[in-house]
Amino acid sequence: MALFKAAALFTSALTEAASLVWMELAMFGLAALCYIFFVGIPGLGATKLAAKGKKGSVASKLRSSGACQALTPEPRQKAAAVASSDVLGLWERAKSLGEVPQLDLASVVDAMCELGKLPSDIVDELRLALDKNPALLPSIASLPGAFLRDDRVDMLDVTLGLLEQHGHVSDVSMYAGLMAALLRRRNYVAVAATGARVASGALTPRMRAILASAAAQRGLLDEALGHLQQMPTPVEGAKSPLAPTVAVQILTLTAKENRVPAAGAELQRLCVRLEDKQFQELLMAEGRRCSVEVCEDLHTVGAALGVPLEFGRSVLTKAQSAKSMSAVAGGLSSGELQRYASMIKTHTKERDLRSAAAVFERLCSSGTTLTPLIYNCFLDACVQCGDFERASAHFEEMK
Repeated sequence: MALFKAAALFTSALTEAASLVWMELAMFGLAALCYIFFVGIPGLGATKLAAKGKKGSVASKLRSSGACQALTPEPRQKAAAVASSDVLGLWERAKSLGEVPQLDLASVVDAMCELGKLPSDIVDELRLALDKNPALLPSIASLPGAFLRDDRVDMLDVTLGLLEQHGHVSDVSMYAGLMAALLRRRNYVAVAATGARVASGALTPRMRAILASAAAQRGLLDEALGHLQQMPTPVEGAKSPLAPTVAVQILTLTAKENRVPAAGAELQRLCVRLEDKQFQELLMAEGRRCSVEVCEDLHTVGAALGVPLEFGRSVLTKAQSAKSMSAVAGGLSSGELQRYASMIKTHTKERDLRSAAAVFERLCSSGTTLTPLIYNCFLDACVQCGDFERASAHFEEMK
């Protein structure tokens, strides 16, 4: 009886406790169901991954054992050599055909290059093939376009020469591209040689501009001006074919030979626009040389070509002033007088009045008209060295 009572009390207490936490138990069960639905039963996923790992290890064993060796690609260099050999084999068969072969000659040239052949060897090969099969000429004539696109200047040059030998006239754009590539490589002699291979009447304004630039870089003013004179006048509003840097190079040469107006007239006819900085550097260099006539010509040309006049006027004024000072100094330039003044100042710092007086007397005996700068330097030398009697006498001479 007591046991039954105790069980009843325990059941009553358990029921009362469950009534208090039933909602928490229900939420816990729902969460467990969601976890099993989305993730799965713990332990089952690891078993699947282990099975996949076994399969992967089997595959790796097969690869390492050489079972899949047939799928492994050959080394790149060996594959390239085999491909080049195949292409050259087709080329050898194509040379003996009497008709035009369906073969890309650019790939043949690439194969020859990969096998280490030089451009001269390749063009000799093409020449022999063309002698055997003249039907190859149209295919070889298509090569310059591919070489120009790939910037292969060496192959473009020799291939154009081969076509010239067989009487084939290539498009003038091939020569223009070759000249531009050579100019970028600063091979100015080769630029002129390439231009000579084109008929004078076939040279385009762009090609003339390239030839003028190459001539200016070589210091050949007359040749550069000759190309400018043969360039047609651009239509109104069109861009000039001559670059501003080339124009400044030509003006630099004309300034050295005092022939600025000749170049200025051609540059103005070709509607060239100068860059202010480069032109100003040229003008300043001539101003330092006290070349007043050249500065005046450059100022006139610059004004006609759109360079601001204010800077040109200031440089021209300085050059004129320097020239007038040189004339007053009896032929010595201001720079030379400045050098003598520096010598006197150096002897003054060393308290060497005798050497300073020797420099001053040498200037006086040379017949040069001395400037106030020289007189003041020697007066300061007398004072600094303590010879006030000589300083007073020199000051009376200056009056």
